[in-house]
Amino acid sequence: MELHQRKSWKRNRTALLSMTAVSVLGLVAGCTGPSSPAPVPDAAQTPQSTAPVSTSLPPSPTPTAKPTPMPIPASSNGPAQNLRAPVRPAAIKKHDLAGLEAFSRHYFDMLNHTVQSRDAAPLRALTLKFCVECFSGYINPADVNKAAGTWVTGGEMDLTLGDVRLAGNTSGIVIFSYTQEEMTYFTAPNKSGPFLRATEKPVLGALSAEFDGQWKASSMTYVEDDE
Repeated sequence: MELHQRKSWKRNRTALLSMTAVSVLGLVAGCTGPSSPAPVPDAAQTPQSTAPVSTSLPPSPTPTAKPTPMPIPASSNGPAQNLRAPVRPAAIKKHDLAGLEAFSRHYFDMLNHTVQSRDAAPLRALTLKFCVECFSGYINPADVNKAAGTWVTGGEMDLTLGDVRLAGNTSGIVIFSYTQEEMTYFTAPNKSGPFLRATEKPVLGALSAEFDGQWKASSMTYVEDDE
């Protein structure tokens, strides 16, 4: 077996994903008697107002919290909605083996999220621009599917991590394998296109990452099966 940037099985998966008020009151003075001025009443005759004038404002209503939208998984009826991205673990900001392993697991969680949600922004924030497979296999297809109104169902990867190593002062590499469930491509509700069969055996590969305040993916390669 040898390392290749694109595995033939992965090319099929990538191709599948890519198809994919103020009122004013006037006071009016009326003149009803003769032209002589009316007598001015003295203070004892002047009625006193007893009704107090309130200057206080009514209490503001308590704002009502908006309910959190219910996540809806992708189905033959339509794409996924309101999917929340996996929470980024604090450990990925640590330059050690535990941080690299936490990053690798989180990165694959983000790959699964990106395929289903068609929201590539969180994954893009964890990926260096020169990771060819990361963009061509996941980020770009998600953008294309979102713009086209197409989507996929299934395709979740089940990850197993192997060797985790630090390489140099800022680099790390993780050996991985995963199996993937069947993936179906939809162009409209209940209108399916091609599909990708579930993997019959684990897909093997390596994820490389660089550390600069936190880990980010720099490359992803796959092992070609000679059989």
